[in-house]
Amino acid sequence: MVHQKKRLMLAFLLLTCLGLALTVPGTIAYITARTAPLVNVFTVGQLPEGEVEVPIQITKTVTSVRKETIPPSGFVFELTNEEGTESLQCTSDGLGNAALNLSFGWEDAGKTHVFALYEVNNGIAHVTYSPLVYRIEIDVFETEDHTLDAALRLNGSPVDSLVAAFENIYGEDLPPDTGDHAMPLMYAALAMISVLGLAVLLGRKKQEN
Repeated sequence: MVHQKKRLMLAFLLLTCLGLALTVPGTIAYITARTAPLVNVFTVGQLPEGEVEVPIQITKTVTSVRKETIPPSGFVFELTNEEGTESLQCTSDGLGNAALNLSFGWEDAGKTHVFALYEVNNGIAHVTYSPLVYRIEIDVFETEDHTLDAALRLNGSPVDSLVAAFENIYGEDLPPDTGDHAMPLMYAALAMISVLGLAVLLGRKKQEN
């Protein structure tokens, strides 16, 4: 009786092993088929594609203390990173507009990028340049949709877009323009009258003599 139970248990174990041998390859094949599209989607050392762009708009105005004016074109602006190792420049057009564009990728996610934006003194005559320096902070982060986005701060205040304005003064180092152009003519007329009066007096004295 004991030997019969051992034989039944041995037969059960053999049947179980046989069933596993038949089902495991199918299970492995099923798992492989289901997961094949997910294999090698990301390669070690690579990041998903995508980037976020951050535009910077610049406006330039020139205020003149004289009657003559100059256009707001040709003024240069520079953006440098906090370390001072990288910089970008742009030049204002005839309307005083200029722009810079920054791009950030996945390698920048989770980082805060700090820049300084200022005007370059390029030596335009009789212009007092703006001393303003804007501090720009850009936080690059991953959204819930697994895309990149950026949070912006200008001089420490959160903003939706980066807009920097610069104002220059023209003519401060020149003599003041009073606009009274009639005064020199009046002085010339008085001088001529004085000369004529002196000539008349001299003529009368000659006649009396």
